[in-house]
Amino acid sequence: MLSTQDEARLDALYDSMKRANDNFLGYPFAKNFDYSALWRFMDLTGNNVGDPFDEGIYRVDSREFERDVVEFFATHFRAPVDDYWGYVTTGGTEGNTFGLYLGRELYPNGVAYFSRDTHYSVSKGVRLLKLPYAIVRSDAHGQIDYEDLKRQASAHPWQPAIVVANIGTTMKEGRDDVGKIKAALAEAGVRDVYVHSDAA
Repeated sequence: MLSTQDEARLDALYDSMKRANDNFLGYPFAKNFDYSALWRFMDLTGNNVGDPFDEGIYRVDSREFERDVVEFFATHFRAPVDDYWGYVTTGGTEGNTFGLYLGRELYPNGVAYFSRDTHYSVSKGVRLLKLPYAIVRSDAHGQIDYEDLKRQASAHPWQPAIVVANIGTTMKEGRDDVGKIKAALAEAGVRDVYVHSDAA
């Protein structure tokens, strides 16, 4: 049971959020959603702990739906049938951090490269993972500067590159060309490249 004081605080929070929401234009979230079909699940202790492709021992889960989401994107991005994996994160920050983590696990001595227009969570992620990194210039449209990438990678061509390529930056919708990224790194002498793509 909540105390009267705690209930009053929750009511005040709701009123404040409701007022702000009524004047909210929608960035970076859409406002035309209806979660009413999902409200009943709020009474359950759901948790998709672990790998969505394993059965696991916790049965109050929605792994079946999580696998559907992964399959949707695997199909959309033409991943090879039966040769993909993924999970639904809590948001973009976790997705970027996990992508960087995979790159670091593949190339423990790698250097992360990302543009100035890349989502702020990437610079947070490289610091959390203690990854050496270089911030690359970007053009007026938010696209990575391939010449600057080549110049910076040339400083340590013996180290693998862990690159965050943007599929639409937050403010400018900048899109990085993965082919041009790989070409710039090849010209810099970098042989091993891991690319994580972020649609901020």
